[in-house]
Amino acid sequence: MHESRRAFLGLAFSFGAASAFAAAQQQMPMPDRPVMPEAMQPYPFPKRNPKAELQANQERIKKDVLRLSQLVKDLQNGLDSNDTRQVLSIDVMRKAEEIEKLAKRIRESVRG
Repeated sequence: MHESRRAFLGLAFSFGAASAFAAAQQQMPMPDRPVMPEAMQPYPFPKRNPKAELQANQERIKKDVLRLSQLVKDLQNGLDSNDTRQVLSIDVMRKAEEIEKLAKRIRESVRG
């Protein structure tokens, strides 16, 4: 008999809590839609101009290739002026690393 009373009281308590929660939900007004502040409104994206993007990309590639050729000349002059059989100078190492980075950037730009 005690088990049936416990079950009944458990169900009654659950039902009471659920109905109280539902009543509280009904009393709170729900807005129709969330209102975003004007500062958080989505910014309209400008229209893309593929021709201008391609032109800018081509100019950047030309500038990078010109810089790359200048670095290669500087590296060649640095190697010719120093004895590199024993130790490479730090300047030569830095130029070689910069050439490598620039070559990778040019390769990525050409790939698109």
